[in-house]
Amino acid sequence: MKNYSYIILLLVLILIISCKENNDTLSVEDGFMDISSYDFDDGPLEVNGTWKFIWQNDNDEYILQAYDDSDWDTIKVPSRWNKKVKKSFGYCWLRLKINNNTNENLGLSLFNSNVAYKLYINGEPACKNGEATNTAEGYKSQNIPIYIQLPKTVYIVIAWKISNFSHAFGGVFICAFENVFTVRNDKYFQRGFNVIDFVNHRIIPFSPD
Repeated sequence: MKNYSYIILLLVLILIISCKENNDTLSVEDGFMDISSYDFDDGPLEVNGTWKFIWQNDNDEYILQAYDDSDWDTIKVPSRWNKKVKKSFGYCWLRLKINNNTNENLGLSLFNSNVAYKLYINGEPACKNGEATNTAEGYKSQNIPIYIQLPKTVYIVIAWKISNFSHAFGGVFICAFENVFTVRNDKYFQRGFNVIDFVNHRIIPFSPD
């Protein structure tokens, strides 16, 4: 009987390790991520990897879906930019193109930040934290987790302006995709999806009565 228990335990461990390895292989590469094959029943998907990156250069066209960022540098997300640019203070733009060929309603969960940012999706403003400026004048950092709904389009382009003029380290915090469940009469969140857990920065499945 003990031998059977050991075999079952071993099979479970192999399955867990295999699932983890499969999830770990899905990451951002050179500013692109294909999430069409990901099963969101397995949980949120971290948007880690190498995003497109440009340092202290501003252009209104950076938010556009059709903008060509092929000559941009890349930076690892999450990471601090200090090592790359040899500075603490400054601003940058990040871009990510996502193949969202799924039938899922998706949202983007943005964890706590000690910097300021503006985030655009498909050329439209989606959210902001503090005041992301090009200089220290008018800059304001903010530390609020945010959850936003993503559009149901085949391709999603995220353009992200990040500023830091107050902290020793600048850079990108962790963010993750999560599945969105449609809810009704949600007194905590009135936009048709889940309740936000501000403690764990995760979406809580909510089923109305």
